Amino acid sequence: MAGTIMMEICAKIAFIPIRIFCIVLLILQMAIIDVYLVTYINSKWLAFIAGDIIVVLLFITALVLSYFHLREQRESSISAGVVRASKLPFSYIAWGVYALVFVGKVLVCFTFFAFKLHERDFWGPNILKMMLALSAPLFLLFLLSHYSTSKESERKKFIDHITSSVTFDIFDTVDILDILFVEQSRIILSFSMEKAILATGLVNLFLPLIPLMVLSRTQFGEYRLREHIVDVYKILLMLVVNIPYIVIRLLLWNVYNRNISIFLMKNLLAIFVTIYDIYQRKQEAILDKVDAARTEEIAMTQPC
Repeated sequence: MAGTIMMEICAKIAFIPIRIFCIVLLILQMAIIDVYLVTYINSKWLAFIAGDIIVVLLFITALVLSYFHLREQRESSISAGVVRASKLPFSYIAWGVYALVFVGKVLVCFTFFAFKLHERDFWGPNILKMMLALSAPLFLLFLLSHYSTSKESERKKFIDHITSSVTFDIFDTVDILDILFVEQSRIILSFSMEKAILATGLVNLFLPLIPLMVLSRTQFGEYRLREHIVDVYKILLMLVVNIPYIVIRLLLWNVYNRNISIFLMKNLLAIFVTIYDIYQRKQEAILDKVDAARTEEIAMTQPC
């Protein structure tokens, strides 16, 4: 009896720790960036706390609703061993509001004081970069909180296909923004180059919103999208993330004598994988049509 009760308790709290950790990371990131704003500008920027509270409340709402949704579907389908994914819209609504507040803070940081941060300062560039990079594990935890399925399922493969590049793209963005910490990089950029880097980075911090919207609309892989829609998203990543970052990194290398970043290879590889994936599926579609036509022709030549 005691063992059964413990198993039931464990089943009920199985989805809770990851949600708590997600909220803790969110509050940590928001709070420390607020400290930067107050330290290097003034206390008026504490007004961002209002946005922080809204974001935290939306995250808690999304995570609580997805928890009960997943638990309900797990209990209703336990005999079949299937756990359906959440289709609740709060996943992308919460992340969209978070992206607005987060990008606003990043813009203020790089406009007013990031260029003068020094490594000898406690609140220096390294801690700020770590706070920016926290968006990657935060996205991963938030995503994992909205579905539960086996690793071998088609749904899991679809989710991985849509979101596999998100965390790397966030790290890529933090790496490209690193050049704007002038006291650390010791490189003075032209006004146009500086704004191009900042604008590209800020746009890319919004991009995780797209896969969350896609997954929510498809009930996290319950319904499959047409392949050309997935292709459009992959091409968008190539055009908005990887190609601009290649151009920026080559300019930094050749014009500003900046050491080349290993993320350049990530950008090149991502473009190759995207093009090859689309090409391979188009070829498979053509071969399927050829096989179908050949089968039909053979069937027509067979004697009645």
